[in-house]
Amino acid sequence: MPTAYTMKQKMETNYFNVKVKLDIKRFKTVVSVFKGELIRHGLTIPNNTPHPESAKRFIEFLYSHEGQQVLRDAFHPLILPLTAGHPAPLSSSLKAFVGP
Repeated sequence: MPTAYTMKQKMETNYFNVKVKLDIKRFKTVVSVFKGELIRHGLTIPNNTPHPESAKRFIEFLYSHEGQQVLRDAFHPLILPLTAGHPAPLSSSLKAFVGP
């Protein structure tokens, strides 16, 4: 099974090879060819969430071996390591995925 890093490289390569050319030119300053970029998604648990423990368990599932496989099978592999702006409140199981 490929590592998260090699999957990220492969996805970036695929995205960066895509170009979209617009047939119309509305403004002189707007480039009519756009290169693909990797789409990144974020997860957050709002401070006022009604079910914070359920939210934590859901994120823990996504980062579990099983959850990562579900996402890979749906062509949405997680990009690891996880980055966290405020890692202190994370559970110990999620802290294991947080990079430097």
